[in-house]
Formats: sequence, C-alpha cells, structure tokens
Amino acid sequence: MPMGYWGTDSVARTTDASGFDSQNMAQRVRAYWVTTHQYWGRYFGNIASGRYGGGSQAGMAAENLALLNSGFYEVVPINSPGNVGTNDYNAGGLQAQAATADIQTAINAGHMDLPDTSNHAVYLYLDIEYPGSALNREYWKGWHDSVRNSWIVSPRWGSLLGPIYPAAYANPSDATTMDVLTNTPGYICWGLWSPKPSAVACGAYCTIPGPDFGFGQFYAGLTAHLWQYGIHETAGVSNSGCPYTLPNPPGACYSDYPNVDLDETNPSFSQISYMLQIA
Repeated sequence: MPMGYWGTDSVARTTDASGFDSQNMAQRVRAYWVTTHQYWGRYFGNIASGRYGGGSQAGMAAENLALLNSGFYEVVPINSPGNVGTNDYNAGGLQAQAATADIQTAINAGHMDLPDTSNHAVYLYLDIEYPGSALNREYWKGWHDSVRNSWIVSPRWGSLLGPIYPAAYANPSDATTMDVLTNTPGYICWGLWSPKPSAVACGAYCTIPGPDFGFGQFYAGLTAHLWQYGIHETAGVSNSGCPYTLPNPPGACYSDYPNVDLDETNPSFSQISYMLQIA
C-alpha cells in the first residue's frame, strides 16, 4: 500500500520549550525530521493540560505562528475531555461546544483557517484512546449532536461556514467504544484515528518514513483516517508495548527525541483535506 502524509501529535504546545537549546517544540520537530512532517495534532476544549494556546487567543496566535514559521501547514483538532464514560448527553454536548469554540478562537487569532475545499469541512476527533476510558453511548450522542450543530465562521471565505464532522481517536481493541461508534443509529462516526501500534511499528518507532499504513490496526465499519504508529516513550516505561531494548535503545529515541507521537494519514483517503489550515 502507498504511504500517506507524515505528522505529529502532542499534548505539549508547539511554543513550549523543547529542552534542546533555545528551540521550541515546532522548531525541534522540524529540525529532527527536516522536511517530512506536514501536520500537527493538538487539543481543543476543556483539558487539564495541553489545551491549544492555553485557551487564550494570544496563546493560540503564538501556536499558529510557531507552526507557520516551522513549516507545518495543517492542524488536526482533538477533543480530550476525559469524561467520555459519563452517562450524560448534556456533558458530551458541553465538551464539544468548548472544543468548537476553541477552534473558532484559534481561527480568529490569525494564520489559521478552514481548508480550501468545496464545503470547508473539518474533522474533530474525540480522544478515547486510553484503557479504561470506554465511550458511553449517551455521551457520544450529546457530543455528536453538538459537533454537528456547530459551524465555524471563516474570515478567509467570507460568509461561508464550515461544518465539523464527529470522528474518533480511539483504540480499535476497545469493544465497548467500537460498538458505540458503529451501532448507534443516526450517530455516524466519520472516521477512526488509531493509536494502536502493531509489532512492525516497533521497528520503525522513530523513523520517518515509518511503516506501511497497511500494518496499522483499525476497525471494520469505520473509515481509517490516521494511524499513530510511533508513541513517545519515557525511560523505563513502554507506552506502546514495544520492547525497550530493541530495535531502538534509550539514547537513540529517548535522549534526543522530541516529546511527540508520530502519525500517518491513510493514503487511500484525503484526510489532509479536512484539517485546519495554517497560512
């Protein structure tokens, strides 16, 4: 299978100090992988840490500019409210509203806009990636309705409005979550971003290009959008399930490796056309 576009996602802000000289995170990722990375996944809405721009328009403007100056031209919006297991329709709706409001604020801050496509639509990914965070059906309904009822006003496209489509950043091995996403009539999940590395990804954890997209693990019935094939490790802890000593021992990927995860888009689907644009 052909390979897609390469990118990064992180809780860290792109303006945060990278710990390497005076470079910020965006500069360090660009320096580490030179020309390969095109987009960056970041968090919008209520989140304890890692919120885009810290939730302020000035902070969002700074992140937009940091991405632009380092040659990143797309942002994948993620919403990670942390309460996805709550049996509460209204809770889901409120979290989605906070995320879409942040997206609008980031666009108003400058250097960010909707994609140059026919309907200027964007996918927003609900973060359900961690064990023990199975998605509740009522929560999904509330979050989904609020996302679909939100429209982003674009300064670039004048009076045109861009719709937002509900998608999921979820572990395909989570049977409860997959059932909610595929078996809730009227509440379609528009696509899956899989954070589950396969065995082959352990051999390409730090590499760009990474493994073939066909090695990714997804779920029947959901369109595969992105694969997070490389998960940043902390010395002594294997977040990805890959062995620590092979193939990349500490020092090769840990001591000088930016604190970000690595992603690839589906080469058979133009997901990059549904990201927020930096210009």
